[in-house]
Amino acid sequence: MALLPVAFVFAPVFARSENMHAGPESIAFDRIQLAMRSFWLEPGASLWRPRTWTLDTNFPLGTAFLFALPRAFGLDSVLAARGLAGGAALVASLAVFRFHSRSAGPLVAGLAAASVWTVPPFIRGAVVSGEEAFFTAALMLAFLGLARSGRGWTILSVVAANGLVLFRLEGALLLPIYGAVALWARGRREGGLIALASGASVLLHLGLAWSITGDPLSFLWLAQGVTEATSSGQASLAPMEYLWVLGQQLGGSWVVLLSGAGVASAAARGGREGRLWAAAVLGVTIVYGLLTALGLLNALHIRYLVPPLALLSASVPLGLLALTGRAAALGRPAFCVLLAVLLHGGQQAAFAEAEAARLPPTVLQGSRWLGSCARGQLTLVTSHCPEIEVLGRLPPGSVLDLETDLTWPDPLPVRTQLERTGLTMLFLADQGDAAQAVLEVLPDDWHLVWSRDLGRIYTRAGGQERERLLECRSR
Repeated sequence: MALLPVAFVFAPVFARSENMHAGPESIAFDRIQLAMRSFWLEPGASLWRPRTWTLDTNFPLGTAFLFALPRAFGLDSVLAARGLAGGAALVASLAVFRFHSRSAGPLVAGLAAASVWTVPPFIRGAVVSGEEAFFTAALMLAFLGLARSGRGWTILSVVAANGLVLFRLEGALLLPIYGAVALWARGRREGGLIALASGASVLLHLGLAWSITGDPLSFLWLAQGVTEATSSGQASLAPMEYLWVLGQQLGGSWVVLLSGAGVASAAARGGREGRLWAAAVLGVTIVYGLLTALGLLNALHIRYLVPPLALLSASVPLGLLALTGRAAALGRPAFCVLLAVLLHGGQQAAFAEAEAARLPPTVLQGSRWLGSCARGQLTLVTSHCPEIEVLGRLPPGSVLDLETDLTWPDPLPVRTQLERTGLTMLFLADQGDAAQAVLEVLPDDWHLVWSRDLGRIYTRAGGQERERLLECRSR
């Protein structure tokens, strides 16, 4: 039961997505680009030589390292990252099964594990190498380790809890919930030690930020500025709006009510594991509600809400714990049918979102042209900066994103950006507002050297170099 969604949901969406996604809901290329800039920014740099690293403490350090591993071993970065994300999503699902298998039985545990695949952003994160898959897996493993006894489970739990911050910085705000559950599940002494040990990765981020920038909270200020710039004043959600957004992603507001019933049933009938699960679900859901209410997370980016969505979706089948006798006999097949309906709805939503966010062909074509014909030349692009750098296999730092009011707190004037020292190439990847703003002020010394559909590439090189670019064809 727990593995059926892999065949009927994950595999079809994975095959159709091709990782060609852009826009606010995909960060796959962003993270691969981050890995390139962190470990290969300078000539001779390597993932295996820490002295050559150029870490950016404004991003999760674990994400950069994980997305760098495929390239370090000579693998295709995009395909390998997708495989890693899919594996992480599967780990999250199996962790849910192990969590409930003893207290709720294999059927209910299997239904709970399969239910996480009804959430469209969870599916999307699993197939387009989003870091939400890794974060969710770490979250599930952290609480699973607390629910089991033994040194090995304790170590797994602490490592996974530290991994939260290594994959998403807001994971630090979930650690108080984890610490409270650890104190309740393991007692004051052992639970206190576990809670303290879970903060090692937070101290690592603070220490690195302090040593690099002189301000241990520098990553927090930049993250807050980026959120304000990209949210257009719509980041904050009132409590009812937050629950409505969760319901839309789960398949309807009625699913939220079923999740609440499942959490209550787990707390009342699920024994120690059920009470621990209920505390984890309520704690995580409340923390994310506060973050969205305060505008600290951009509520327009649903991928941020994958952790509470995964926990709530996995809680729906736990309502079976409250049923006995004839009601239980009728309820089990009913929940199987409900799961099938929700799995189908989640799959179709993931398909639609993948198609809507597919990367325009001109971006791929222009990236390849830049990689073949203008490799190493400093290039300004109006959109899709991470995709262009990754798909063109361009040197880290050779592609700059045009600063606009939608992507930057205090953008420079467009004309000033076009006059940047060393800038020789300009890629208008589409005909959106950013491209139009560039065309309105584009000086006469910029000349068109490549065009496909809506994409155009200009250069301000002259003479033989311009002739070479006009004649160049990408391989």
